[in-house]
Amino acid sequence: MDSNIQTLVFKAKQGDNSAFSTLYQIYYPKMKGICINILKEDKDVVDDLVQDAFILALVSLKDLKNPNRFSQWLTSITSNLALKYKERGNTLRYISLSDIDESVIDSCDDYRNTVSSIQYEDIMAEIDKLPVGYKKVFKLSVLDGLSHQEIAKLLD
Repeated sequence: MDSNIQTLVFKAKQGDNSAFSTLYQIYYPKMKGICINILKEDKDVVDDLVQDAFILALVSLKDLKNPNRFSQWLTSITSNLALKYKERGNTLRYISLSDIDESVIDSCDDYRNTVSSIQYEDIMAEIDKLPVGYKKVFKLSVLDGLSHQEIAKLLD
């Protein structure tokens, strides 16, 4: 891995937003290409999915154990999002906010406030309650971004 990329990943893990922004600029075209290859979709859908992949990466970056695997990890996140979108049969539909009733928006805000109150530590505590084998596979897949083939090789 290029030492500049490794440095950017390290800085981004420390909370440096400009380092993550640089990683975004470097990897955006590749991640967009991955989505296009998987979905053959229009530009807006691909852009949304790539944006979602980077958001997931930013939120999970602190859990990336090996900065040398950033590219593979990000590729895995992007591919998984595109495949899940494709698997759902492209059923996501967008509704204009101006078409939504105020009471629906208020109830969504109430739900979001409830959901956002779940702390990272609480989620990790629940993961730690998993049986050892499940916990290992889950962490390697979700937190480290390894494919199931890579996990199988790693764990024999």
